[in-house]
Amino acid sequence: MEERLQFDVAFSYTSADAGIAGDLYRLIAQSGLSVYCYDYQPDRAAGFLREKLLEIYRDSRLNVVLWSKDYATAGGQAFAAMERRCIVTRHVEKGDAASLLILIT
Repeated sequence: MEERLQFDVAFSYTSADAGIAGDLYRLIAQSGLSVYCYDYQPDRAAGFLREKLLEIYRDSRLNVVLWSKDYATAGGQAFAAMERRCIVTRHVEKGDAASLLILIT
């Protein structure tokens, strides 16, 4: 049986903001919430992260984007670009803005 990847909070960021993401991850995880942060759970998606990104960002209660110049310009097959597409689908195209938090870094 496949594990369902549902989190209270899911972070989307580039490696340039990994330190900030890590600090926020530790702070929020201490409160008992389930938190997805790639650098702390890279194997949580059972090695199929690219295939599970949609599920992670579709089903989390809150998506937090650490928006930086690197994030905005990430393109192609970069994880940040794939995550951004998943988040745009849910929060912009489907109008689910209440469960999205964008932090400018």
